Amino acid sequence: ERMLWRLVTSVLFCISSFWIRVGGFKPLPPYISISDYNSHFQENAKTPYEKKHIVELFSSESSSESATWVAKNESTWLEEVTDNFVNQRPMGALTMADVQEARSLMHAWAKRGEPLQVELLLKRIIDDQNCGSDVFLSTRHYSIAMDGWAKSDYEGSAERAQEIHDNIKKMHEETQNSALAPSVISYSTLISAWIRQDPSRGIEQAERTFEEMKEAWLNGTYPLVKPDASTISQLLNGYGKAIALSNDLDYCNRQVERAQKLFDYMTEWNITKTVFCYGAIQNVYAQSQLIDAPFRAMKLLDDMMNETTTATKFQAFDEAEDNSENIDIYWKGNINGDDDTLMFKDTSGDSNASTSDRNGSHDEKYDSDGDTISNIFLRPTIVNFNSVLNACAKSATFESCRLARDLLELMPSKYGVEPVQLSFMMALQACVACSSPRSKNKTDHSHECAEIAMDILHELERAAERQWQSRSSVNQISLYTDHSNFQHKNAPARVTRDAYNKVLAVLARVSNLESITKMEELVKQMEEKAFSSGGSQSGVAIPNRRTYNSVLNAIVHLKLPYTDKWAMKAQKRQMAEKGATLLNHMWNMSTLFNTTDGYPDEKKDDWYLWIKPDSYSYTSVLRLYQKSILHGDGGTEAAQRVDDLVREMETFYDQGKLENPPDVVHYTIAIAAWAQSASPVDKSSRHRGRKNQSHRDEKTSTSVHRCAQILSHMMERHKAGYDNCVPNARTYNAYLDALSRGYYFE
Repeated sequence: ERMLWRLVTSVLFCISSFWIRVGGFKPLPPYISISDYNSHFQENAKTPYEKKHIVELFSSESSSESATWVAKNESTWLEEVTDNFVNQRPMGALTMADVQEARSLMHAWAKRGEPLQVELLLKRIIDDQNCGSDVFLSTRHYSIAMDGWAKSDYEGSAERAQEIHDNIKKMHEETQNSALAPSVISYSTLISAWIRQDPSRGIEQAERTFEEMKEAWLNGTYPLVKPDASTISQLLNGYGKAIALSNDLDYCNRQVERAQKLFDYMTEWNITKTVFCYGAIQNVYAQSQLIDAPFRAMKLLDDMMNETTTATKFQAFDEAEDNSENIDIYWKGNINGDDDTLMFKDTSGDSNASTSDRNGSHDEKYDSDGDTISNIFLRPTIVNFNSVLNACAKSATFESCRLARDLLELMPSKYGVEPVQLSFMMALQACVACSSPRSKNKTDHSHECAEIAMDILHELERAAERQWQSRSSVNQISLYTDHSNFQHKNAPARVTRDAYNKVLAVLARVSNLESITKMEELVKQMEEKAFSSGGSQSGVAIPNRRTYNSVLNAIVHLKLPYTDKWAMKAQKRQMAEKGATLLNHMWNMSTLFNTTDGYPDEKKDDWYLWIKPDSYSYTSVLRLYQKSILHGDGGTEAAQRVDDLVREMETFYDQGKLENPPDVVHYTIAIAAWAQSASPVDKSSRHRGRKNQSHRDEKTSTSVHRCAQILSHMMERHKAGYDNCVPNARTYNAYLDALSRGYYFE
């Protein structure tokens, strides 16, 4: 009978949730027209995207789409209902049903971060009480006001939340009314307010609040305010945020020790550890950037798996809020303002709810599968796995890089959790950090990191195809076709441009011919997928200038094996031509995307701007030609090519094709190239005569005069208003180098 009843209620809940989601139970007020909503929303749109969406929405011929969108954005309706409640109802005539309605309105305003509207409703009820009404308030109403201040951007919001909480304690002392006693929710909300306002300084106030809460529970002042899992996770999140904002290693270590001590207290105080608590302490480890942080976070993940007695096939919180927002688990009440629920648990009755109920430790509570609630609370979610991967990305060691790869491979097979896009991106970031010169490795692991990055990319391809095949409904496929979902923390796995760029960044640090070949193959794959239609990979891997600049940067820093002078010359000339070819290819690709239909929703002009070369692209090619000039070889052709590229930059900038004009770096490279092309002085000729010196003097004279012309051109452009053309010490040193090669009096 119990299972049948749960089956029926689950079906009814799904039907009602779907009906509410598509716009049911939220009809538009008959006295407000669509045009009124249109003008109001356009005036109050907060972001350019929102304004653009509003214009496109209300210009659409579909009135049903407009009505659905308006139903989801009921700010105007909320303002009118609030005004009706505050100003239109007779004073002293409110009932408890009206108070429940006011609490629903207070919830809505608090979630929007509008505490003044919350306090306006609260004051209206207090005024009604003063007029002799039978209505009454509880701690929960004041906690909603504190939550509104915690979510707001007002200066001094935490101080105001503290004032409200102090007022709660004062009213309880004066009236001895249990409904006005401070509760776990009020203390947790106050801790959240201090942390949200300023994590660096607010963490100290949050600790004082927690100590006050603990003492009130231990000495019996407020025996029902025992800290619960949400309170602990709020404070742990505060430690993580404070560590992230600090560069003091000692301070970070102290905060990690405090967080670990607080987490260990949960066992001593018999507080059930939830996935949010584990995720919060894992985030503390990740933000600390300690060398062993990934392994400590991984140990917590293994502890969760060991303490969970059931399989991880059911992910209770797969779509849970971010750990820093888990105070919202207290505010999952229905729209009628009935008693709020803590996750799966009923915690009605304000501070009168039992401590075991608040902690989710009642042994007779079951989910739809018949598993105990405590087991559900310990099942690792994607957030816990991503916390480990985030620690790997911030640790910057080769061991953490390998751990990230191994964890990604084990997630679907061993743990039964499918990695999302964010999981793979953090694993690739671990490879980037490990291959960086600023990594914490004692030896160079760039080759190994490149292999691991390629393994992660292949795993991402398999996961993307697997998830694409498993999502058959239209709504699920829209997660792939809608490019706005890429930034969502639970976005499905796809081989995107950012993933390719991270792999290219790792390969670029290997600096050998094999890595450059792999980079060229990856870029070719991206270009092929850019024009593919349909499937899981259509239109998401379009290369941008960062893609091509990574290849150019790898070519510039290529370490060629030394054989002999002329073989080295041929290889460097070949690399210079390869860079020039890639530069022209960038211009061709930008033109192609500017005239081709069928790629994602962004405007063509945006893609044109993203792919066309910039000043960094030209700098890389200029350096390649400069490096191809060998001393004693002359190299006037390479120097002339450098000269032509700088002139091309000036022309393209005047035509509006290039974003920035050539600066002192580009002109200095040109002067250095001409200086290197000049033949050095043959000191032995002073004793053996000047045989064959006339030809060298002619070439040297041409190079020196061209250096002088470029230097003079820089002065003229500076006078014309180009401030970034002022010659510096490197510029004059390059010119002096050209003069030192001359054997003539000038």
